[in-house]
Order: sequence, then structure tokens, then C-alpha cells
Amino acid sequence: MSDIYDELEEIKNRHEIEKHNELRKEYQVDPSCLKCYSTDEIEIGDWFKRFWKIFQKVILEAMSYNKNTYVKLMEYIVLTRKDGEESYPSSKKKRNREFEKIRKEGEKLLDIVVRSIRYRNKSDYRKMGIISVIKVICEHYILSEDNEFILDDRTEVNLLGNRELLTYRYIIEDDELDIRFAKFEEWLDEIESITIKNKGYGTMRYFKEILHLEENIVEEENREKVKKFQKSITYQWWDINEYPRPWVNDDITDKIIKKISINNNRFRSIKKSDIRFIMANGTRVASKGKIEITIEINENTEMKIIMDVIESVEKELILGNDVLREKKGIIDYNEKILHQEII
Repeated sequence: MSDIYDELEEIKNRHEIEKHNELRKEYQVDPSCLKCYSTDEIEIGDWFKRFWKIFQKVILEAMSYNKNTYVKLMEYIVLTRKDGEESYPSSKKKRNREFEKIRKEGEKLLDIVVRSIRYRNKSDYRKMGIISVIKVICEHYILSEDNEFILDDRTEVNLLGNRELLTYRYIIEDDELDIRFAKFEEWLDEIESITIKNKGYGTMRYFKEILHLEENIVEEENREKVKKFQKSITYQWWDINEYPRPWVNDDITDKIIKKISINNNRFRSIKKSDIRFIMANGTRVASKGKIEITIEINENTEMKIIMDVIESVEKELILGNDVLREKKGIIDYNEKILHQEII
């Protein structure tokens, strides 16, 4: 959240002035406001109190929560909970569709959870790191015989003992790792004409390790880690004239380092002027200036509006809501986010 702390502080200050001091009819929405989203009228369950106690042991800067935090976290737990009585989709395509739907909805809920919390100062964890902490805790919720959510006794130990989280300050989940490897595999096949036959657990372990290196992958001391990853792959086909032995070829090592480095730099904070985004319809969008997008107000109503690009961080392009606030009607969100394609 170190990457969005300043933004959250600005939102908080604008909201306080516009709504609570100047009493404007149209104002900056702040998901963390303790007045707008007071917990006075709701009973905070033990499931959340336990969550908050464990959460604060890792995110030391977390200062307060509100109704948004409580409600959206519960919605996320219910959304992602595996029910033993549910039928398992037989079609892989259907499974992927359902997974993607749940993933996107879960991202929206966790975004609100992170933004609804107030922090006393910048954390060592970025936004995606805080989300990783929340996900690890939520994985341990079980439903009691009284139909109440409880955390099992291993939660705190597993969180505080998670080497990946403590070392890198975020977790690359298995699903994300698979997606990024598939994109790497596609790049290797299309650009370098090298086809991967299969990959083992060792390959994926090395791949995750070099992804976590981020911009430091270019350092000479990390080259051997890339070589281990390269050698762990079983290759099916390659251009024998250009790459006689792809598993030890230095040119391929250099290209892997360059490719991972470029995409990891996109994954981290990027200046607005440095990148362009590609929308689903293929339209290229500069990461500054204005953009026309379609906003879904409810199931039956959509509206085209012009929005200002105000920031681009991690995998996100954040669009301001100044124009949006001039429109009539109730819109229950603060910003629109577009996502970059990364390996």
C-alpha cells in the first residue's frame, strides 16, 4: 500500500473537506470514512475481530476499519469459499469462465477492503502485498455447525511463517503463475521459435523465483537463477541452426532476462507518460490525458463518459471521477481501473 498511500490520503482529505466541512451535494467519495461507513449500527462478529488481530500483526500500519471493510470482506469470503456440495464443472472452458468471473469480482471486493482501511503511515507492503495477506487469512475460514465463519488455529502460524510473503512482501498465486508462464511459453514459441514440451514443479519454482527478482533480474549475480530455470525446461522443438542447445544457450538467457525485466517493470509502479494500455476492443490508450469509456450504472443502464487518467501504478490505470461526479444519479464507486497485460 506504499504505492497508493499518498492517493488514499488525498482522497481522505478531499472527502473530509467537500462532504463534512463544506457540505457539498457532490463530493469525493472515501471508502475509508469512519463517519459515512460507521460500524455503530452493526455487530462486529468474532470472525472479523480475529481477522483484524492477525492482520495487524503483519500490516503494522493498519489503524482502523469501517463498515466497508467488514461487509466487503464477508462478501469476499462467501464468494471464494469452496462448498463441498457444489457441483464441479465438467467442462474446462466452463471452469475457466467461472474462475475468471470469481477472480474479477474478488479483485473488486479486495480493492474496497484495502482502501477502506486507514493507515497511520506508509507500509512496507504494496497494495498487492496487503491483498496477499488478506487472501492467506481468508483461506483458513471454515463454517461451523452453527453456520458461522471461524478461523482455524493454524491461520496465524501459517501467515507469519509464509516465507514467500515475508521475503517478497507479496505472493504470486498458483493461478497467476500459470497464466504468466503460459504467456512466457507463447512468447518463446512465437518470437524465438522454441516450443516447450513440458514443465515440472522445479521449472515453476524457478520461474516464480525469477519473477520475484523483479528489476534485479538484470544483475549478474542473478543470472545463474535464470540459467537454472532455462535448464529445467523440457524442450520439444527449436531451430537447431540458431539455438543448437536452448537449455544452455546464453543468447536465450539474455532474452529471457530482458523479457522478464520489461514485464516486471510494468508490474511495478510506472510513470504515466511511459506506457500505453490496450483495451479489450484493441484501442490503444495513452496513459495520460482523457479517455471515453462506458460505465455500467446498473444491469439495465450504461453511460458513456469522458474521464481523466490520473495515475498508473502496478498493473492498473486509474481514471479520475471528476466528470463522473457531474452526472446525475447515484454511482457507487470512486474510479475505473484498466489492467495491463503482463507475462
